[in-house]
Amino acid sequence: MTESQRSRAWRASLNMTRQQLSDLTGYSPEAIYLFERGLGTTNKPHDPKAWQRYKLACLAVRFLKHYKTDLNQWEWS
Repeated sequence: MTESQRSRAWRASLNMTRQQLSDLTGYSPEAIYLFERGLGTTNKPHDPKAWQRYKLACLAVRFLKHYKTDLNQWEWS
């Protein structure tokens, strides 16, 4: 399974739409689609640093879901 396929399967396992993931990460639904497709806007694979940023954003979503945390209520302290 490719990185893009795993990212799509992960989102599906959380029963999230691209729009819901977008609302939590700041990535547009179109950008999420491109990550899940495995190719960027230039039809080339994403740079490893882009994947790293995307995966970190998704990891944050995973923690929010796991700990049932509302991002709007979360404080830096």
